[in-house]
Amino acid sequence: MGEVVIRSESLGKRYQLGLIHHDRLADALAHQARKVARGFGKRSGKETERDPASIPAAELAGHGIHPGGTDHIWALRNASFEIEKGEAVGIIGHNGAGKSTLLKILTGITEPSEGRVTLQGRIASLLEVGTGFHPELTGRENIYMNGAMLGMSRAHINRHFEQIVAFAEVATFIDTPVKRYSSGMYVRLAFAVAAHLEPEILLVDEVLAVGDLAFQKKCLGQMNDAAQLGRTILFVSHNMAAIRQLTQRCIYLHGGEVKRIGPTGEIVQQYYRDAQAPREGDAEDLATAAFRRGEPGDELHIAAVEVQGTRGRMPVLPMFEALQVTLVVQVDQAVRDASAAIRLKNDQGVHVATVFSRDQGCRIDMDPGENRLVLHMANPLTPGKYFADLGINPSTGTRAYDLLMDFPLFEVANEGQVQHWADRGFGAMHQQDARWTVEPPPAADTAGP
Repeated sequence: MGEVVIRSESLGKRYQLGLIHHDRLADALAHQARKVARGFGKRSGKETERDPASIPAAELAGHGIHPGGTDHIWALRNASFEIEKGEAVGIIGHNGAGKSTLLKILTGITEPSEGRVTLQGRIASLLEVGTGFHPELTGRENIYMNGAMLGMSRAHINRHFEQIVAFAEVATFIDTPVKRYSSGMYVRLAFAVAAHLEPEILLVDEVLAVGDLAFQKKCLGQMNDAAQLGRTILFVSHNMAAIRQLTQRCIYLHGGEVKRIGPTGEIVQQYYRDAQAPREGDAEDLATAAFRRGEPGDELHIAAVEVQGTRGRMPVLPMFEALQVTLVVQVDQAVRDASAAIRLKNDQGVHVATVFSRDQGCRIDMDPGENRLVLHMANPLTPGKYFADLGINPSTGTRAYDLLMDFPLFEVANEGQVQHWADRGFGAMHQQDARWTVEPPPAADTAGP
C-alpha cells in the first residue's frame, strides 16, 4: 500500500436554509437591506430564501440534497475515502451530488460541518473561473501572487514563468489586468499556474469546459504528465471520456454521499446505468431531474423527451431502425430563430455523434404553448445504451434556453440483424451504407519490344 496523502473521515457539510454567509461587505449590506424590506412586509419577486417547511422532500432530492430537519440541508454527508500519492482519481456524479462542495472542503475554502480531512503536500486548485486571482492585478502579478500562495520562491516562479505564459497563450496580455480577460483567457492562465508550479496535489473542477477543444486536450495531456511524475490529481468532470482517459479510480457521489469507489471503467458504467433509473415508469418530471443542467430560462423549457413516440422509459430499438426523437417544449415567450442540438454518447461516455438543426437549414420559431421539435435520423449505432446532451439555444449568445445533460435516450439491441456480432469491440457505429468492391490486378503486358 502506498503513502496516503488525502484521508477523508465521515466528512459532511451542512447549509442553513435561508442563511447567507457573508464573505464581503457588499453581501452583508445586501442581506441587511433584504431584512429591512421584509420588516415592511415586502418581498422581491427574485427572492430565493424560502420557508424550509414549504420545500417538498422530493424537490430537495431532485437537487441531490437531504433535508436535515426543518431548517438545513446536507450538501455532503459521511464521505470517507483515502487517496494515495501519485493517484489520478475522478469524482463523478450528477449536478448537486456534492462534488464541488467536497473540493472546496479539501482546499480549505469552506470548513466541514462534521468529520475531518487530512492532507499531505502542497495543493493547487482550479475550481471556478478566476478562483485565487485578483481582478485588478495583471496576469504577471497574479502568477507571482499565486505562486507565493503555494509556497513557491520567486526564483522557482521565475524558472517556470515562460512555460506558464506559453501554455496559457496570453503573452500579448500578460501585463493587462485580468479583469479584462475573457473567460477562456482567465481559465487558461489559472490552469497554467496551477499545473506548472509543481504542486503535490492538483484539484481540477469542471471549469476546464470553459476552454476550447484544443486547450482541453492540452490540459488533459498536462494532467497526465503530472500523474506520471507522481503527483496526485483529483479531477471532477461530466466528460466521462476524459475521466476514463485520465483516471484509474473514481469516487461516485450521489445525493451528497459516496455511493461507490472503484476502478474508473466500472464506476462510469454504473453512473450511466443509474442515469436510466429516474425514467422508469411514466411519472418523470424534468423540472427536478438530476440531468437538468442549471435552471431553464424564462422563454421556454424542455418538458418531455420522446423516442419513437415513447415517453417515460428507455426504449429498445433494433439495429438499423430509423430514429425519431421528439423534444416537447413548453414555450412561455415567443422564440424566433432558435437552434436545437443533440449530442449522443454511449455507455462508455464516448461522444459518438452530434446533430445540429442549423446544419440542416432548419429555422426554429416557436409560439407560446406546447411545441414539438422532431428529429428524424438514421441509426448506424452498435448495440448498447445511449445517452444525450439535449439543448435549445438562441441564434446569438452563449446562454442556452434549456439544457439536459446525460439524458438516458434509448438502447440499441442486436436482434439478429448482424450474425457475427460478438461484443462492443467493433466500435460505436456499424457502417451499413459502405460498399466493398474487388478489383482484379492489371493485365500483364505481353507485347514485345
